Amino acid sequence: MDEKRKASLDMEALEKNLPFYLWHDLQLLVEGRKNNDSCLDCIYNELESDFGAVTRDNTISVFQKRYLMKKYYEDATEEELREWFEKHFNY
Repeated sequence: MDEKRKASLDMEALEKNLPFYLWHDLQLLVEGRKNNDSCLDCIYNELESDFGAVTRDNTISVFQKRYLMKKYYEDATEEELREWFEKHFNY
């Protein structure tokens, strides 16, 4: 398996088995941005609460949180996410 495919598989794992409430709110953010929702600030506040809860409970790692925030908050492209991921894992 080539290294880019391996990195891609590992990145995909960062979005598996998320608590439903976090996954749901991430999907609300995606839809809210697409529809130019007037309640985006409420969605961001809910996500901040979600991220606080899941990292406090060790449901997800801090690294996983950073990845999700980079992807969903910063709208990082697939290439930007891959570069960030590879930098942290020295691929």
